[in-house]
Amino acid sequence: MAQQVSKEQSAVEIIRRHDALDGARGAWKAHWQEIADYIIPRKATVNRTPSPGGKRTERQFDGTAADAVDELVATLFNNMTNPAQQWFGLRPIGGPGGLDEQVPVRRWLDQSVETMTATLGQSNFYQQILEALVDLATMGTAGIFSEEQPWRLTAGPGGAPAGSFRGFNFRTLPIAEYVIDVDNQGLVDSVYRKFELTARQAVQRWGDDAGKSVNEAFADETKRHQPFQFIHGLAPRDDRAWPQSPTDKRATAMPVASTYVAVRDRHIIGESGYRELPVHVARWSLSSGEIYGRSPAMKALPFVKVLNTMVRYGLEALPRALYPPMLVKEGTVIGGTLRLSAGAVNHFDGSVDERPGELVTQARFDVEHAKEDIYRQRIEQAFGVDQMRLRDDRQMTAEEVIERRHRRFQALAPMTGRIERELLKPLVERCWMMLLGGGAFGDPPRELGAADSLLVTFEGPLARAQQRHGIDAGMDTFRTLAPLAQIYPGLADHFDADGYARDVAKALGSARYLLSAEDVKQTRQARAKAQAAAMLQAAP
Repeated sequence: MAQQVSKEQSAVEIIRRHDALDGARGAWKAHWQEIADYIIPRKATVNRTPSPGGKRTERQFDGTAADAVDELVATLFNNMTNPAQQWFGLRPIGGPGGLDEQVPVRRWLDQSVETMTATLGQSNFYQQILEALVDLATMGTAGIFSEEQPWRLTAGPGGAPAGSFRGFNFRTLPIAEYVIDVDNQGLVDSVYRKFELTARQAVQRWGDDAGKSVNEAFADETKRHQPFQFIHGLAPRDDRAWPQSPTDKRATAMPVASTYVAVRDRHIIGESGYRELPVHVARWSLSSGEIYGRSPAMKALPFVKVLNTMVRYGLEALPRALYPPMLVKEGTVIGGTLRLSAGAVNHFDGSVDERPGELVTQARFDVEHAKEDIYRQRIEQAFGVDQMRLRDDRQMTAEEVIERRHRRFQALAPMTGRIERELLKPLVERCWMMLLGGGAFGDPPRELGAADSLLVTFEGPLARAQQRHGIDAGMDTFRTLAPLAQIYPGLADHFDADGYARDVAKALGSARYLLSAEDVKQTRQARAKAQAAAMLQAAP
């Protein structure tokens, strides 16, 4: 039998694991700090702790990269998680064919998605997902924590009744606050977050369990606002310790262990668990052997630094061009001071050739501006904003505008695949499970029990643009074969027009308005009977 590990020993192991992972990302932190300094100064707190309210733009002389980040993030946000549109859906996997078209199943899933969409809109999801997209575009890695609202924020008059779902709460974690680890498949399965709370805040959260040092500080009114460090460890449970029993519903028996550690006391102050990892970590792109992501900002950083230097030199040269240095022969200016203000009068001794003159330089501002434009273009190319912009051409037809918009979305496809797989899909699945556990959807229909699982689908403009390949291929096929079909009518028998119509509706996001295949069949049978009856009545 394995020896029981004490809480003190477990706390030490968690602290040691966090520190080891943090030490291994030293080069990453320096990289992130440089990106923040030059591109997004409000996040320049990776390796430094600036004073609250202090300036953070000392190294930023040009805003091209910052504007490119805003444009890229706005495009992704509006076309992937737009709150004005339904950007995700659910459909069953497995079971009999046509299960997702059965009216009870489709109605329950559609209502579930509508309920979840409304609940997300009432939370802080869209503010936090926007911040996560900023982290992805700049730092290359983003983590967003999803949880149910604490009971103390929803209880009381007008609050959520006991046992019901209390609403979502999301938080995008600062890149300097957490470290990650991956499993043997390269997927993030462990997150250790180090953060600070004052003694008052810690007691509000954990009460007497906040730790000896915290409680002692809280008892002293002069120390209640003293900060303390804590670590929140999220990692898979040890297979030898986890009972792996589906009947064990305790939080401490869940597959993902959640442990809070007071760093000063080196003591565990809270233990629970989750069915799935509650921190969803996405990487923009991955290099072989690395666990943190690389971003467009990392690609653009050399150009950003050069452009910043050029702009800084230009700003330093501008006053010299407007107020150039003067060449003055010593002793020629009466009074010893050369006045350069407007309307100033200077008296000097000596001949005309000895009077003060400008120091002429060979500065070429036109060359400097041309070079700046080149680097601005390279920065925009690194972020892909040159492909995302729909250039105004008044000679384009409506069809050409649609085609260019479609191509613009196709250019974004490489950027969105990992975001959907690592961030949005697990987040939607976790939120759906939280709502389902809180009874927000009601009982599922009996027919849905035949499905193996549910699949999260994405229905935003970007996802639909990627699904248009099949639609376009079908239309090209029909156009190509249409002339032959007039000669050989049997060619039409090779194609399932009903199936194509349903695929088009799904790709365009209007599948919810489709009648079931059985309803269509009954409608056609009724139409055929009516036509037959009409022909009988018309017969002589």
